[in-house]
Amino acid sequence: MLEFERDNHAAAGIGSDGNLYKNTSYSFIENLDYSFIGVPVNRLRGSNKSYSDPIVIPIGNGTKIYRSGNQTKYIADTATFADARSTDLALRMKAIRQDSVQNISEYNRLTEKFYDWSRIHTYIIHHRFDRKGVFEYLKSALPA
Repeated sequence: MLEFERDNHAAAGIGSDGNLYKNTSYSFIENLDYSFIGVPVNRLRGSNKSYSDPIVIPIGNGTKIYRSGNQTKYIADTATFADARSTDLALRMKAIRQDSVQNISEYNRLTEKFYDWSRIHTYIIHHRFDRKGVFEYLKSALPA
């Protein structure tokens, strides 16, 4: 168990092959909302808020290891990147004056990229219960 005293929060932890939480040897398992193992749900939603360093309370003998930590890390990193990319593109779109054909063309190009990255981020958020499916989706959905 991972206890976050300062945050009045606790979460389960599981031994994992990757995507370990802070300075522990466990992957974080959110117990208040759907999320991928090893990924606090607030990270998927674009929040930089992080829980404090937890107190690790061992429970049981810990013989099970989660073997998809690297996939959940990839998904979380992609969600963070997609959120940042779509935010940046939205700001760039807002700054373009639409007073010439060239500017309108650039705006349309940015809009297409914005929708690509927003669609990816939204897909990840709406499928937090399906690690395998999201990982497969990302293999084909990421823009070149």
